[in-house]
This record gives sequence, structure tokens and C-alpha cells, in this order.
Amino acid sequence: MNLAAIEAFPEDGEIDRELVKKQGLKGMVECSWGQLEPGPFIDNWHIQEICDHLEAVTAGEIKRLIINIPPGFMKSLLVSVMWPLWVWTVDPGHKWIYASYDAGLSLRDARKMRNIIESTWWRARWPEVRLPIQSSRSAKEFDNNHGGFRFSTSVAGGATGRHSHTQVVDDPHKPLDLEDSIGESRKAIESAVAWWTGTMSNRIADPNRFARVIVMQRLHENDLTGAMLEKMQEDGEQYEQLRLPMRFEPKTHCVTSVGLDHRTQDGELLWKNRFDEPAVISLEKGLQSTRNISSQLQQRPSPAGGNIIKTEWIKEYGVPGSRFEKLPHLSSMRLEQSWDCTFKGKDTSDYVVGQVWGFIDQYAFLLDQVRGQWSFLKTIREFEVLCSKWPTAWVKRVEDKANGPAVQSALEQKIPGIEMVNPEGGKGVRLEACEGLFEGGCVYFPPENLHPWVKITKHELTNFPTAAHDDCVDTTSQALLPLAKGDRLQELRAAMANM
Repeated sequence: MNLAAIEAFPEDGEIDRELVKKQGLKGMVECSWGQLEPGPFIDNWHIQEICDHLEAVTAGEIKRLIINIPPGFMKSLLVSVMWPLWVWTVDPGHKWIYASYDAGLSLRDARKMRNIIESTWWRARWPEVRLPIQSSRSAKEFDNNHGGFRFSTSVAGGATGRHSHTQVVDDPHKPLDLEDSIGESRKAIESAVAWWTGTMSNRIADPNRFARVIVMQRLHENDLTGAMLEKMQEDGEQYEQLRLPMRFEPKTHCVTSVGLDHRTQDGELLWKNRFDEPAVISLEKGLQSTRNISSQLQQRPSPAGGNIIKTEWIKEYGVPGSRFEKLPHLSSMRLEQSWDCTFKGKDTSDYVVGQVWGFIDQYAFLLDQVRGQWSFLKTIREFEVLCSKWPTAWVKRVEDKANGPAVQSALEQKIPGIEMVNPEGGKGVRLEACEGLFEGGCVYFPPENLHPWVKITKHELTNFPTAAHDDCVDTTSQALLPLAKGDRLQELRAAMANM
């Protein structure tokens, strides 16, 4: 920092102080930019929108805020450095707890804030707010001379003895953790959600002033943003969500109690003076998959048309305009059941799913489905009921892992036709093998308006692998794989020839 320049132009300090006083957080952004970044400040409307929302949090107008925005749009610098700096100019006793999936990221931003406050630049503008000589030299936690402090930790880390006015989690999830297997992704998500709703929820300095802010790129349907939005619907804890995708999507235009997305044209870029069309195309190519683009850039953790399976590929029978306005007679089909079994019997466990399919030529018709978080005995009863309802569905395919073998052992003397299926490859590989059947218009579901459960199955299929559950996906791919591989088509033709 140029001490000589500050001494030569002492009026600059007063000008900046007045700018911040008049313009609030946005003024802090403009006057502190040169102390934090080497390049010129490139302004854009989204910066003012974020500032307005953060100021609303400071004023107590918003108690819970979620900001979803692509990486590279100043979210950390603005939320985790400039905002607490500005707040300490108007409320120096404010207490902060910051966290990220990696403590190193929290410490990086804390170090930037601390360096500013210890600089001659800051002392020339806000000398009344300083770090005492005896204050800890650590970036992990430091106090000012008014009783305010900043404490930095990691997701799943603790904050023992610290109680804050404002908690901020900046990037609660590591992207690579959510690209692993479904089970590992779910564990990583559940750990972050449990930390936010459990460990951190009682680190409160003043209940009347307490505020929480989540700032992140979306990575999964049930990530911390998704979990808090769902929780909001369940228990009324209101989160204001500022969602700003890279390319504007009119159907999901963001409007909050404080502001809105300023764009009007479909596909309009968020910060075109910094990320123009060639730059965005390069980012999209770097992310490689539609799923990554949808989540990390568009802040929508599943593409508009679905991931592996597109929404428009799923056809319905029994509706006007369908190739099968009338479902073919059951006697002309080969009927089979497909089961994915678990029986933890808890609200947080996976679902047991049983389906009945009908096959004729290259077409597959989903005829019935049962789904629930059942105990072992309940699973057995539901299996028996579905078999009684569909007695001609002779083959019952059950996944030969998890709880499938126990179901077979309990029922093989009572119910014939149970075939254990050993799944090959991961869930995504198996669903991708069925992709051609869906895209080719060979898979038909019953009308959603007459069968509400269809909505759940469609949602899991079109949002895999980012949906909260994937049990219907497993059951569906298990039923369709023989047809997708050509095995069942040969069986069907042989069976039809003998009818």
C-alpha cells in the first residue's frame, strides 16, 4: 500500500469516508477495491443487488438470505470481506462467524479483512475501529476495540465459546465431493446440512438480531440451498433467495422483497462486460457436462429438460394424441415386476419401490408402482399385495444386493418367479444404457393426472443424479435393461410366436 500517497492526499480518506456514509456497502466496494484487487473495478447491476440484500440483512429486514451465483462474480470478496468491513464502520460491535467447506477459504477472506483493518489506508478513514495490540494475530479469530469479532471455521467445524450476530457460510460444499458416487454425495450433503441446522444453529449472540446467510453455487437438488428451501416449506423458516444464473431464464426470473434480476432477454448474460459470450462458452466447455453447466452456472441443479433422461422423452399412454391413446390389451403383453428393496423404516432412509411393466415389441409400459419407507415386514406385505393384484406378472426381478436377498429368502416358498438381478456398473451407467429407449419414444407411463405417483418417478428420472432420491431410477433401469440390450426383444418375439 502506498503510504506516501495517503500522506500526500489526506483528503482522500475523508472523501472515501463520506462515500461510504452516503452509498453504504456499494461505496465500500468502490473505495476499497484498489486495496484488495490489482485490476480496475468493473461495475455491474448484480453488485448493487447483492449489496442491497446484504444491507437488508444488516438492517434486520432479512433474517435468512441465500445467494446463488456462478463462481467468479465477486461473491466471496463482497460477502466475506467487504460486507463485514462496511458493517464495522456502522456497527463495530458486530460479531461474525464465517465458514466454508475448507477452513483455508474462510481464513483467506479473514486474512484479507484483517490486513485492510491493520493498513494505513483504513486508519486514514476509520481510525476509531482498530484491532487492539493484544488482539490475536491469527486470521482464524480476531477482535476489534469495540467488542466485535470475526471467527472463521469450516463446515463440520466448531465454534465453541463463540456466539455471533451473523453467520455466513460461503461455499458449504466441495464440488468434487458431490461428483462422487450417489452414496458419498448424499453423505457429504447430509453432513453439511446437519452442521448448519445443528451445531451452528445455537451459536447466537442476540436472538433479536441473529441473521444467517448462505452464499454458494448450486451443486445438487438437495444441497444446503435445496435443504433450506425445503425446510422453509415444512416449518416456515423464511429464506429470501437471490438466484442469479449466468444466462437469464425468463421462466425462473428472480424477484425478492428487496430487488430482482434486471435482465429481460432469454439467454442474456449476467456480467457481459467481464464474462462475454466467448468467455461463457469457454466456461461451459470447461464444465463438460450439461449437469455441471446447469448447476454451477445456471444455479439450477438439474437441466431444464432433465439430465440423462429428458422430460420430453417420457411419453404417456391413454391420452389424446399419444401413439397409444388406448393401452394395448394386457393379454398381448409380457408382464413383469421390478423391485428395489430397503427396509430401514425411517423417514431419512431410502425408499422401497416395486413396479409392474408390460412389454410388447420394442415398447415398455409402466402399469403400476408402489413406493414407501417400509420395514421388512411391511415390504413383504406390499410385495404380496402387488403379486395378488398382478398375478400374470410372472417374473419378479429383485436387485441382488442390500435387502433383496432377505426378501427372496422370505418369499421364495410362497411366491414363484422371483429372479435375483446382479446390477452391472453404477446407477448412471445403467440408466444411460436405457437412454435410447426413452429418446426413441419406446417408454410409456400412465397419465400423471390420474396417477399422482408418476410425478415422483418422472422427477427422479429426469433429475438423476442430482435428485434427493434415486430408488425409482434403480427400479426402472432394472426393468428396462434387458429390452435396452436386446435380450428381452428376442424373448418377446419368441413368446409372441408361440401364442
